[in-house]
Amino acid sequence: MVDELRESSAPTKGNEDHLRAALRDYFLSLRTPSADKKEVSAAEGCPRLDRRTKLRTVIPRLTLLILAALSVEKRSFQDSKRLEEDVDAALGGMKATLQDSLLDGNDVEWGDIVSGIKSTRAEADDIDATLKSDGGAIGHTIEEWLASPSPSTQKKGLLLCARALLAQEGSSSPSFLKSVYDSHLAERIVLLGLDCVEYRWLAGFLLRSENEHPLDRAASAEGLSQKSLGALQTALKKVEGAPMVIQFGDPERVRPLRRAVGSRDGVKALARGKCSIGLAMLCIEQGDRSMVAQLGLSVLLKGMDAPESDGFGDTALLCRQAACQIGASVDPRSLTYAQCTTIADACLKQIPAATNELEEFEAGLALTRLTGAVPDLRAFVANKRAWGIVRELAFSSNERVQTVGVEVLCNLSSTEKVQQWFSASTGSAEEDFKVLTALAFAEPLRIRTAATGVLATLLMEDDEERDFPIARMAVRNDMTVPSLSRIITDEHEDMGVRYRAATAAQAIIASGVDGGEDLIETLRNCKIASDSDDAVAVSMKELVRKTLELCEDSC
Repeated sequence: MVDELRESSAPTKGNEDHLRAALRDYFLSLRTPSADKKEVSAAEGCPRLDRRTKLRTVIPRLTLLILAALSVEKRSFQDSKRLEEDVDAALGGMKATLQDSLLDGNDVEWGDIVSGIKSTRAEADDIDATLKSDGGAIGHTIEEWLASPSPSTQKKGLLLCARALLAQEGSSSPSFLKSVYDSHLAERIVLLGLDCVEYRWLAGFLLRSENEHPLDRAASAEGLSQKSLGALQTALKKVEGAPMVIQFGDPERVRPLRRAVGSRDGVKALARGKCSIGLAMLCIEQGDRSMVAQLGLSVLLKGMDAPESDGFGDTALLCRQAACQIGASVDPRSLTYAQCTTIADACLKQIPAATNELEEFEAGLALTRLTGAVPDLRAFVANKRAWGIVRELAFSSNERVQTVGVEVLCNLSSTEKVQQWFSASTGSAEEDFKVLTALAFAEPLRIRTAATGVLATLLMEDDEERDFPIARMAVRNDMTVPSLSRIITDEHEDMGVRYRAATAAQAIIASGVDGGEDLIETLRNCKIASDSDDAVAVSMKELVRKTLELCEDSC
């Protein structure tokens, strides 16, 4: 069929009739039985498209119509590049119209297709002509088109701005980009909130600075220094035919833009336009995260599924990073359970993919907050193999990263998945138990608190039916029992840490496994200020008293 159309390059009346007849036969062969009785438009010589036609045939049918219409409009098929451009442009302009017609019952006629092609080509010619003007004239035209009440004209203004920016980039002249920021045109564009691909690309581009250049992350992942990356970019500009390196906005100009649109109206506009990358850029500023979580979180989270062809190829990655930032900053209780699980999943993917310690910290902190505030989420996270992912943070040389890592492990230690893993007493489990014991003596108090918390929880939840495998592991390693004794009897240690160590000791004693007898003597020698009214100190004294009474009764 396409070959027939290509051969009909001479725009004669006979060819026009031939094209229409061929199209009529083609459409009739594809129509459903229920549509066979529908009349063919004799006046136009082209069949109507029944709304029950399957959507999967929309594009090939529309392509044939466009090819035929272009021939009738005296467009030569000899210029294959122009033909390809016309077909692509018309497809983009008419796809939504045709899909709507299949759903609402309104038929698309031959004249609709021809009109759509003419309109699309006229719009493209209008933009091409405007691009030949100077920067001031282009900016004025963009302002005028964006101010129009017509969404199609607004869309044309967005497309003109995007093409002007890329044209300026191609000539290595960032003057137009600067003027877009300085004239507040960038702010007006973001606040437009038009649901179209032009808006999503342009708003995301304008809210992104050179500090978030996709090449920077790629270079970091490959171990390339910023100096080497800069040299590579400079070299590419000198090579004829080399791919263009996009230049984003100056951070000093982008930051004020983010502040201006980080309000309710700006976030609502980005959400309305489904600009997930723009919402992700706002999350760089900690003060904007709450508003994004409140008004644009669903759009942001959908961006994590964006294909590599979207934007600059890193939309999914940046949205995932933003989800971690929201999890680290926003009260989890203000989120739905589904949102919490999605963010937790993003954190678990972000940790191994992180290229710097800040990304590790934000993902770890988000997991700490989520698993701490939403108990039901702990099992979900643990079942995602979280222990093996998060444990790597516990070995970080960065104190903040290490702290949140151990705190996540503490929150997960009560889950059945983690309990079963330690109960299996594998070599890896025994090694992790030793690591946690060693971390109980770390300098940062939060790490000591979390580490002793893990030990206490694992031992308190030990499997009695399997004869207390975790307690036996603790005694067998010749490290845990002496360490617990040392912590319990250290009067200078934080009372919370001592209480958790005493809880772990009580669990070993209660299990009755051989080797835990020394802990009884430790509790007898434990000194707690008698006049202390601290709640934790009172709880510890009560724990020691009951444990010793239990030991005496069993003797």
